Amino acid sequence: MTFSKGTDPQPSVIVWDLETVPDLGGFAAASDLVGKSDVEIREAIGDKFPKHIYHSIVCIGALIAPC
Repeated sequence: MTFSKGTDPQPSVIVWDLETVPDLGGFAAASDLVGKSDVEIREAIGDKFPKHIYHSIVCIGALIAPC
């Protein structure tokens, strides 16, 4: 955002987006599955969305738009 002397700043909105993937190693360590295959660990996770602590961030996106 750029400011000129004597002008009010333009309002804007910032939108954040995080893309994650399951942290199989972290889940395995917490669930006593160390040494198991990725397939076995994924089966233990099941179809449910793992808790946030068991995710790794792979991409961070942001959009800044004037209002």
